[in-house]
Amino acid sequence: MEFWTLQPGKGIASLQRKSAPSPSLGPGQARVAIKANSLNARDLMVALRMTPMPVADELVPLSDGAGIVEEIGDGVTRVQPGDRVVITFNPAHQSGPFEAHLAPDALGEMRSGVLASEAIFEEMALVKLPDEVTFEQASCLPCVALTAWNAMFEAGSLMPGQTVLTTGTGMVSLATVVLAKAAGVRCGVTSSEDDKIDLARKLGA
Repeated sequence: MEFWTLQPGKGIASLQRKSAPSPSLGPGQARVAIKANSLNARDLMVALRMTPMPVADELVPLSDGAGIVEEIGDGVTRVQPGDRVVITFNPAHQSGPFEAHLAPDALGEMRSGVLASEAIFEEMALVKLPDEVTFEQASCLPCVALTAWNAMFEAGSLMPGQTVLTTGTGMVSLATVVLAKAAGVRCGVTSSEDDKIDLARKLGA
């Protein structure tokens, strides 16, 4: 397998391409061939060692990726070889409020991320993709959608019928619009660009 590593605190200039034998697959795990990644502000913060959480001295960066299941271990039922999947940002955080003991499982921080040709994940870390969603599109979803979800429903405790305002029309803002509509929350958007306002309206703002 091919992968990249960096040393947090030394920036993206410390990126190094490496190769190693593919790791063994354990029970409840799946091997995923990574087809697309996205870059978040958080990934740059990790590279500069500017995150509030501890980071490894050397790690495989990036938290968001999507790919194809190549192989599954004993007991796996959630996915099958050939499935197109997106990888969750923090596999240990399955539901409920975020708790500190879950932090080490966030990808690309203490745990290796997805800037690799393949990686192994627990089956609960993988979500199947609809046919119409590309790998590139899917790889842009986990971190931004989780950010929007946490702000609205964990930190904000929004309920149906309430209103949320998001500034700008970046990925987090657009994820906010989609999640708000699904939850029955009214969503307003500010933007200086008419075409982006039109997109937000189509999504439900």
